[in-house]
Amino acid sequence: MLTKHFSCNTSNAKHTYIHVSLLLSACLLLSACQPNQLLSSTLDEYQVRVNRVLELTAKPSASLVNLNYPTANERAVTIPLISMPLADFYAISGCELAPLIAQRNTALGKVEPPSRRLVYEAKLLHTLSTCIELATPPDSSQENANVSLFETLKLKQAQYPKAWANVLQNSQSVRLGLSFSPGYIEGDASDGFVETKAALQYLQQIRITPPLNITQLETQLNVLESFRLPARLYRSTQLITQKLGQLNQQLIDYSADFTCANSKVKNQIKILNNVMKQFFITTLQPIASQINRYQRELAPILEEIMSSPDIHPAMRVYIASQTQTYNDYRGVFTEHVVQLQQILATCGLRPTAN
Repeated sequence: MLTKHFSCNTSNAKHTYIHVSLLLSACLLLSACQPNQLLSSTLDEYQVRVNRVLELTAKPSASLVNLNYPTANERAVTIPLISMPLADFYAISGCELAPLIAQRNTALGKVEPPSRRLVYEAKLLHTLSTCIELATPPDSSQENANVSLFETLKLKQAQYPKAWANVLQNSQSVRLGLSFSPGYIEGDASDGFVETKAALQYLQQIRITPPLNITQLETQLNVLESFRLPARLYRSTQLITQKLGQLNQQLIDYSADFTCANSKVKNQIKILNNVMKQFFITTLQPIASQINRYQRELAPILEEIMSSPDIHPAMRVYIASQTQTYNDYRGVFTEHVVQLQQILATCGLRPTAN
């Protein structure tokens, strides 16, 4: 009975095994097709191959990529309410302030997202300036014509940068673009570098030149949300720093008493050279080259944006921490090249792309 029972389960087990194998294969295939995962999969495979070739027993620990974007409280922007002499403005012939104020006082107007609030503030500034011009006699200056109206304009001009800072800190598109993405740098046009750089430059510019077109503003915000290049850039430098850092320590331990003393070791190093060409030189270095380019061109724009006094210090700390991670990544990358060169040189080899 035991033999018969075992025989029946074995048959079922075979079918189950086949089904599970097919399922796992499908999952692996789907995983490999996930966007922006080339860097992660290449680093993992590179580590596995190097460990196998050099017969390293230490297992690399799992990487933990966490960008630590500032909390909502750390990004909060308070825009004080001001008392406006509305009766004085309404008395100006041709002044279109009333419908603008009415729009703001609706239920929807009071809960508008940061981008629409910014456009509203820009329209309000434009309308206030127009109304003051309408109320100013031809032979006098705006400031002398009506002090209270002019003071109101100055107060709203001072508040506009706060509305701008609110977009840069609390817009969902900016938050996602700077901090949230499951992917990494691919090193090609799919990263959206050109589009992202233009979007950041636009956001930097509108602190001084108020936008009047909500479509244009939201188009640029959508670019940041769609590509999420800064977030993927920061995740990529962190991932490389961790993965290559682990591998570097393994190579340091390996080369401590390494000699190219026999044919087996020489053959291992030749294979290591091929692994390095296949994964490090062919795939990782081109991605790293684009990472360097993105950081070099995007970091100054972000640093200029964060230098505004209306940006919360926590945001400046966040961007500064990414710069430090980038510097760590460069150090780890350089150290990896040095370790490889030393091991290969001991066996009379040198890394080449061919």
